[in-house]
Amino acid sequence: LPALFDSSYGLGVLLLAALLFGAAHAFTPGHGKTLVAAYLVGERGTVGHAVFLALVTTVAHTGSVIAVAAVLWGVYGNEVPGATQGVLQFLGGLLV
Repeated sequence: LPALFDSSYGLGVLLLAALLFGAAHAFTPGHGKTLVAAYLVGERGTVGHAVFLALVTTVAHTGSVIAVAAVLWGVYGNEVPGATQGVLQFLGGLLV
């Protein structure tokens, strides 16, 4: 990982990896896909409705992760304590 940060292509490789892992993650079960599909079927949703719901879900999902990361970086810098990570995992589990 440090070699990627030192390389001129490192950021691009990391962003591409994040995109691919995110896309794979999006295809896995969960994330309310069944509820969204049921809503679209029940409301006779169009492709435009489906695209809009997908965009809103993406922005909310990614935005919340970026917000948590920004707060942690603002409070702790680059050294987030292990206890804080454990608390965040616990709270995330409760939310799920």
